[in-house]
Amino acid sequence: MSDPSEVVYGDLTFTDTHPALTSAIAALRGLHTPAVEHARILELGCGTGFNLLAIAESLPSATCTGIDLSPSHIRRASETATAIGARNVEFHCLSIADYHPPANSFDYIIAHGLYSWVPPAIRESILSLIRHALAPNGVAYVSYNTLPGWHVRSIIRDGLRFFSHTPSPRRSFDLLAQSLLTPNSIYAQALNAEWADVNQQPDYYLAHEYLVPNCEPFYFSAFNAAAAAHGLQFLAEARFFTNSFAQNENTLAHLDRPGDDLIRREQHLDWLVGRYFRQSLLCHAEIPLLDDPDQSTILDRTIALTAESSDDPFTQQVIDQLAPVTVLPAAELDLPGPLLVPLLWNGWRAELWQVRTDTPAIQPGAALSPLARLQAAAGPTYTNPLHRPQKIGVRH
Repeated sequence: MSDPSEVVYGDLTFTDTHPALTSAIAALRGLHTPAVEHARILELGCGTGFNLLAIAESLPSATCTGIDLSPSHIRRASETATAIGARNVEFHCLSIADYHPPANSFDYIIAHGLYSWVPPAIRESILSLIRHALAPNGVAYVSYNTLPGWHVRSIIRDGLRFFSHTPSPRRSFDLLAQSLLTPNSIYAQALNAEWADVNQQPDYYLAHEYLVPNCEPFYFSAFNAAAAAHGLQFLAEARFFTNSFAQNENTLAHLDRPGDDLIRREQHLDWLVGRYFRQSLLCHAEIPLLDDPDQSTILDRTIALTAESSDDPFTQQVIDQLAPVTVLPAAELDLPGPLLVPLLWNGWRAELWQVRTDTPAIQPGAALSPLARLQAAAGPTYTNPLHRPQKIGVRH
């Protein structure tokens, strides 16, 4: 197989990286982040730039910078920026180790699909850069592979790399999975369960996730220790429902008591669910954070619908109010006051809606944005104003 690092990853966008979402999570722990509408945003390892271009398009008064080591990625990103007329984003072909922006120069920093996939020295450069370049009340998003879940997934990685000399490591591994000599063994069951999921992924995902030289998973506690060594602290997970503080009562009963060490609670949760991927938010270590999340901050946010219906009548009332417009300030929802906060909290956890710090302009029937038109021409999905992938012909 050719060098997997030369396989183009794809023109992808990643919903959870959007500053309007990460800032809403940060507010729960008492961090008052810069307004996203005028934010300075940096994406490390930006790939072909589509994620940052979609963010820049949704926040036209923000300034966005992307860097990536691949000349072909940056060429694609720059050409696309020119094609759609993006004026608030720039791209640079640079190693992270060679990038030296001024101190405190970015309000939000994104490092998606990077930390686990680079050598140790570059991981240190990522954390050092975040510490140096992040604004005092800024937020950094860092995704990485985690243990214990990746103990199982490493079987797939090792097997695919074993067959990397063949024309198609995928086909070779598929044949292996079908030919196991002890198909009822624990090994065979674990391998086939993981391969059934991985085998659904596109070739570029296999190349960059499983075949590249560097793919290092970490226990959450180890990642947190590395961040702390650079003057950074764990804030929360970017996906609300994956946080220990957002779990339902049944799960909370298995975790350490509220008020106990947050890092231990998060690591405990990883063991309970076998987590294999994290999207952690970091901020400066000097910032005092709330031990228990402030649920009332939801009332100062906007709610963006993701669900179509609910069996709960009060939840359905929220959905019915959001359905015609998709996005509303929480304070404008017509529900009894005492019900609103817990209802929005539980719906957020169930992914019935997003909680945001901006108010995206959603107009039914409006023309697609320039980037969305470019994506739609290639099909079958485009990125909508909520930074979500959307199938052509389906409403927000």
